[in-house]
Amino acid sequence: MLARGAARAAETVVLASAVKLNAASPYCIGPVGMAQAIVVERSTDAKVTAPIEAAGVTVVRA
Repeated sequence: MLARGAARAAETVVLASAVKLNAASPYCIGPVGMAQAIVVERSTDAKVTAPIEAAGVTVVRA
């Protein structure tokens, strides 16, 4: 249900704390490329965000 809503959205932005990045979860809303941007903490290691950027998603450090 959530994936369908995200697919219809004009833009999907994900907020993720450092704790959530690279963490396993039993739930999957959709592939990372479904998002246009992901907002992470300014201190997030570039090694963690590189695969996200390689998938074509804009990484915003805040």
